[in-house]
Amino acid sequence: MVIINAQKAGEENRTVVDAEWDDKSYKKSIVAYIDICGTKDFFLHNPDDFENHKQTYKKLDEVMRRFQTEAHQTALENLYGNFPVKTTMVSDGIVLSIDIAVPKAFDKIFMMIGLFIRSLLELAPPRFMRGAITVGNMYH
Repeated sequence: MVIINAQKAGEENRTVVDAEWDDKSYKKSIVAYIDICGTKDFFLHNPDDFENHKQTYKKLDEVMRRFQTEAHQTALENLYGNFPVKTTMVSDGIVLSIDIAVPKAFDKIFMMIGLFIRSLLELAPPRFMRGAITVGNMYH
């Protein structure tokens, strides 16, 4: 009885999830993944130094907040046209994506990567990044 109910609940959940995801449209996008180097080692060697670790995220947050201001968006649109780069931070990684149909999409995502790199190099000590850029279907 319990197993049958659990199976039924699983099927119902799967149906809801499938219906929700069927409604989402994937777009061919340029996707960049950036990893902040050394985060794991920093924590292993400096487990109590949260202030130093917070610097990294404060700097990245500063870039994202500045980028999202209306004045900054207007300036970018005046210079480069529509600038719809989507950004998500996951732990010590950053995911950027932009619809490939946007004019100069690669230039725009590359510009955002440059903003993040520059902000991390300004820290003391500087943080370094590595990552990849690819093209594929994406739902950000």
